[in-house]
Amino acid sequence: FNIYTLLLCWVCLVWCGASKVNRSPAANMAKNRISTQLKLSESEGEYVEKTFTTDDSVQLFHLRYCRERDLNLYFYGDRLNTVCKIVTEALEQKRAK
Repeated sequence: FNIYTLLLCWVCLVWCGASKVNRSPAANMAKNRISTQLKLSESEGEYVEKTFTTDDSVQLFHLRYCRERDLNLYFYGDRLNTVCKIVTEALEQKRAK
């Protein structure tokens, strides 16, 4: 993947997936845990709602921000570490099923 492919995938997953009513279990778990463990601003809450919709969107977030350490405009430092820990746990639990 190059950065443009990743960006295109992310945009598609976020905006196309945001219209889906049923979240995947991993996305739902990640979204709920992030919302309860961090006090989110309104814009952070909207970002989490739009970003964590499908298994693929959770996996893409993990790849981009947790493994490749790309810049995230909403979460950084300790808050990003917390989000990455939650996302990792959600993906691991999905794989265990």
